[in-house]
Amino acid sequence: MENSKRIMLNMHIWTSVLDLLVSSLLTPYMFLPAMCGITVGILSWLGVPIVVQVFLAQCGLAGVGVSLVIVFENRHNVVATDRFVIKGKAARIVFYSLNCIYGCLFMTPTYFSIPDQEKTKVELLKIIPCPTPLYFESNVFVLMNHEGRAFIQAQCTTFFCVLVLQGAFFVTRTVYFLTVKNPSLSEKTRQMQRKFFRSVCIQVAIPVFIVILPLLYCGSAIEWYYYNQAFSNTAIICVSFHGMSSTLAILFIYEPYRNYTKQCFSRMFRRKTSSPATPKNVSVTPKQSTTTTSRRAAVANVQT
Repeated sequence: MENSKRIMLNMHIWTSVLDLLVSSLLTPYMFLPAMCGITVGILSWLGVPIVVQVFLAQCGLAGVGVSLVIVFENRHNVVATDRFVIKGKAARIVFYSLNCIYGCLFMTPTYFSIPDQEKTKVELLKIIPCPTPLYFESNVFVLMNHEGRAFIQAQCTTFFCVLVLQGAFFVTRTVYFLTVKNPSLSEKTRQMQRKFFRSVCIQVAIPVFIVILPLLYCGSAIEWYYYNQAFSNTAIICVSFHGMSSTLAILFIYEPYRNYTKQCFSRMFRRKTSSPATPKNVSVTPKQSTTTTSRRAAVANVQT
């Protein structure tokens, strides 16, 4: 269970990194269907080269995808019992490292074939004849001319298919071992594993669905030469909701997180609604002790 916690934490960290990149550090402004754009985030203010920013965006998206594969591999490793399980810590480190390295390097050939910026910007006006004034800024970066778009599409599609095939392999086999009778798992343990795996699938599906839709629009706009700056901006904004949707999914799916959040909100509202206590008048008149009173009565009897 401790290993599962680290795996889930890793996925949440990469989700937060992608959110920070899209919403504040990079804040990309794309001119689809052209392979060009500008960043207006914090890193651009700090003077970070835009090529480095594009690489960071690639690593953020790849990190989220690889972290999802690692989550499903971890679930598969827990319930599967045949020879397809990645056994041994060293083997799993190699598997994770290969995925991470591929995620960081799958677009490397593109960075060595960046075209002449000003010349390519003029050529791209053929497919985006009326861009916004930002297109003519000097810091607009052209990643690839339109003739080379198939090269980038092939790289991204290959990486996407590699992740999908791995995820489908682990998910299918995990479902199989949770469905058939498994002598290594008791019935109660199998029911608990089913419930947890179902929760993980829902938690993963919600943010992935939010990211996939904008990416599908971007791919369709590039493929069919469709230019709509409002739709392009909306697609980038939707990607920035990825982290928030993942957090909300955690709160609604997992009961301990949900109960703790309810307790925090109830305490907060209880403090706001509770009125301050009004001070009461406290009497400071000293009380006479019974011993003093009895002595006085005794003296009075003697005098009489």
